[in-house]
Amino acid sequence: GVSVFPEVMILKGLPGYSTTISDDPFTPASAVYQVSCRADGTFSPTPPMVNMNDCLWHHCGAHGSCRDLETPRPDPDDNYVCDCNAGYEVRRNENNQKRCRNINDCPVENPCDGQGACTDLLMAYKCECDRGFEQVEMSLAGNVTCAPILSGVRETVRNADVVVSHKYTFPADAKTQPTSNMLWTGSEAKYTCQDAANQQ
Repeated sequence: GVSVFPEVMILKGLPGYSTTISDDPFTPASAVYQVSCRADGTFSPTPPMVNMNDCLWHHCGAHGSCRDLETPRPDPDDNYVCDCNAGYEVRRNENNQKRCRNINDCPVENPCDGQGACTDLLMAYKCECDRGFEQVEMSLAGNVTCAPILSGVRETVRNADVVVSHKYTFPADAKTQPTSNMLWTGSEAKYTCQDAANQQ
């Protein structure tokens, strides 16, 4: 059999491909071209279809680098990956563009033990503790929380966990006994219990 071709064929590149590597992946201008049959029965030269470099149109922000995918996908916003610096992760912005953003290191559950506000840092976080509490390190390296400011020394007891022996300091003329609602502002109690109650 003999194959019969039209005099002109219109060809369109697959998604992510164009005849120009720097073509706009959203509205490519060079992804469509035509091929014609010549008098000698051959086709006119066809330009090669190349993978558009999506990193010319996308960027990952100041904290990462863009890497174009070798095999394009239909959505131009998915045709590249962001290689983020340590402490950063890929997140989409309001235009669905990928960006390297600081990883939120604040604990999801009960940050700062509910006694302060968690502030995210780069590969760390800190607790802005409420009055009467201070930031303390936890057993897991890099983790912190808020704990009551108490006067006292730590003692290690054999065959037991670490315990705290509190030593409360009161003015000589204090007329009230310690209660659980006392305020602590440093290494020791600064108010009598009555004063503390008046300050709440």
